[in-house]
Amino acid sequence: VTESPDAIGFNGGISTLIECKCSRADFFQDSKKFFRQESKFGMGNIRYYMTPPQLIKPSELPTMWGLLEVYEAQVRIKHEAEFFDAEIVNKQGEVAFLTSVIRRLEISTAVFVVRHDET
Repeated sequence: VTESPDAIGFNGGISTLIECKCSRADFFQDSKKFFRQESKFGMGNIRYYMTPPQLIKPSELPTMWGLLEVYEAQVRIKHEAEFFDAEIVNKQGEVAFLTSVIRRLEISTAVFVVRHDET
């Protein structure tokens, strides 16, 4: 079973994964997945859980994970994530996941978005 993240984004080859949890039971069930127990099988150079306010404590987070809390129309960083180096991130899984998404969307051509910094 491969990971299927709730949200994943990319910036220059750096990936950020967000797992959304609405209950403590769901959060603790997630921790039993093999790719949570072995970081090298998980996706995301930067990894966050996103929850309602005060659902989980920063002390309950896996090592190096961050915590985002959702307040009405605002997301706050409750605990900053640390960076997972490329050798302990499942980059092959990220590519497989993105390929699967593209296939399901029936996109036949690649789309590249390039950011141009203002001068």
